[in-house]
Amino acid sequence: MDLREWLLDDLRNLRVTYRLFLRPSLTAEMWRTEPTGGGNAPAWYLWHAARWQDVAVNVLARSATPVLERDDWHERLNIDHSLTGTGMTQTEASSLAEAVNLEALEAYFEAVLAETANWIEGVDLAALSEARPDAPARVSAGPVVITFANDAAREGMKRWWADRNAAFFLRFTAIGHTYMHFGEMQHLVSRLSAE
Repeated sequence: MDLREWLLDDLRNLRVTYRLFLRPSLTAEMWRTEPTGGGNAPAWYLWHAARWQDVAVNVLARSATPVLERDDWHERLNIDHSLTGTGMTQTEASSLAEAVNLEALEAYFEAVLAETANWIEGVDLAALSEARPDAPARVSAGPVVITFANDAAREGMKRWWADRNAAFFLRFTAIGHTYMHFGEMQHLVSRLSAE
């Protein structure tokens, strides 16, 4: 298996994990429910993971327009199109989970996965190692402005992105970050089922 196939396989596994394991275990009531004692609703986790994959791959790694800015996704989703979820308070995360159109959210997640796979299929793999020192500036100027819940979240992300390359944005944010939140969703389903 070469690197391109490995990356594409990781994306396929994200889709399979969601479709075969997470999605079937979520009841209609669970999507917007937060567990007793804290934590976000599954709808928030799926939004956050999809949104960051969109930003990481399309804005930070590729310097392209994010999926969310195409085909009226922000309107279809019924949420502020610039939010990522980073730094949100519990109240803000709850409001997002309540407002988001769930059918559109699942379609957006699938569209982001498809766009990432399309890019991986054609990208020059050597270009993945090139540093992206302008990545922090790309989300605060120009046609795409990413809103953070507070200044500390914005400044923390800028430091986190400093001198990263496209491979980091793909590997950590698009793939690793999504798996991390899928794990949280699975744990949340277990907690909600027990309540």
